[in-house]
Amino acid sequence: MPLNAQNMPTKFQFKTDRLLLTPVSSDDENELHGIFTDQHVRRYLLDDEIVPQEFTHTEIENSQISFEKNDYGLWMIRRSGEQKILGFCGYRPFYEPPELQILYGLLQDFWGNGYAAEATKALIKYGFETLQFEEIIAATDPPNEASVRVMERVGMAFDKRVEKNGADTIYYKIKSIDYSDYNL
Repeated sequence: MPLNAQNMPTKFQFKTDRLLLTPVSSDDENELHGIFTDQHVRRYLLDDEIVPQEFTHTEIENSQISFEKNDYGLWMIRRSGEQKILGFCGYRPFYEPPELQILYGLLQDFWGNGYAAEATKALIKYGFETLQFEEIIAATDPPNEASVRVMERVGMAFDKRVEKNGADTIYYKIKSIDYSDYNL
C-alpha cells in the first residue's frame, strides 16, 4: 500500500522551533510539483529543467521506498500549525555510483527566514544520532550562494570542487566526529 499522510509512521516527523517536517506523501504531489517547477527552485536544483508531473510522482514513490528500507527520504517543510508547504528537504542519492546527499529547496517567498537551515539542522541531527551516518554531504552549483550560506550555517565545511556530469559542483560536508561539538 502506498504511504500517505494517514499511514506514514510518526517516528519520521520532526518539529523544530518553527517548523514541522513530514515525509512526503502522495497527498503532497501537486504542491511538490509546483515547487519543483518553480523557476527559482529549479534554477539550481534541476538545472532549470521543467520536469513533468511523472518526475514528481516517481520522486515521491522513491522516497516512500527509501523510508521503508532506510528510514530516510524527502520531507515536506511547513510552518508549525499551517498546511501550506514552504519547501522540502531530505536525503537522496545522486549520480552513478550513487552518493547520498542532504538537499533542500524552498519557495522564494520563504527565503531569508532561516527555514532551510532550521530544517537541515533537524535532518543532520537525525542523520548522526539516529541513522548513525559517519558524514553528511551536500552539493550545489557554485553560483548558488544562498545554498552555500545554508551549508555553512548548519556547520558544514567546504570539501571540494569537481565536475559532475559535465557541471561545476562544490561539495560541503560535516563529519560525525565534528558533530559532537555542533550546537543545534
